[in-house]
Amino acid sequence: EADGTEREIFTFDEFVERFDWGKINPAGAIFNLDKLNWLNGHYIRELEVGDFATRLLPFLHADGVLEAHPSLPELGRLKLVAELIQTRITLLSEATPLVKPFYVEDDDLDIADDARKDLKDNAKDVLAAAITALEPISGSLGTPLGEGVEWTAERIEQELRAAIVDGLGVKPRLAFGPLRTAVSGQKISPPLFESMEILGKAATINRLKRLHDEL
Repeated sequence: EADGTEREIFTFDEFVERFDWGKINPAGAIFNLDKLNWLNGHYIRELEVGDFATRLLPFLHADGVLEAHPSLPELGRLKLVAELIQTRITLLSEATPLVKPFYVEDDDLDIADDARKDLKDNAKDVLAAAITALEPISGSLGTPLGEGVEWTAERIEQELRAAIVDGLGVKPRLAFGPLRTAVSGQKISPPLFESMEILGKAATINRLKRLHDEL
């Protein structure tokens, strides 16, 4: 502790002001990478979302997800995605697998082997129910449809819970795994309903149908 307390996070100026070599115990000194990563995650979460999205760009460019200078629509989508993943990573380099599904064509989305193997016997029925539930919601992100209905995370969640949890009787913790796999290609992804909202109706339905037809 820089000032003899249990406090762990300081600004650089605070650290310079309060640090005292006389309080350092050299016995058993280690460089704790886990604590360093935790601290890095703390600073990531403290960033303004636009700043966070900008900091992701060099890593996404290096990994082939985005160009060095993406278009304004691509940047707009990145800011929406960044808001979903900001609390889920401790290093900027961890963003690529979470962001990439939002920037690939539906037919080019890779389904990870572990995600495919984890699908249950009812996965095809779950996907079919989801498609049926979502198709009546016309429009895409932010497009009002009349009577206040639009393609939003809230509406998507409402319809999917009614169709899968209530309609098929699937337990909530198991209900959406096949949808997550279809939409992101992974077992672990940004929040599902918000991801569907950002992708829009067409891409969401295409991805659900693609995995359904493969099973």
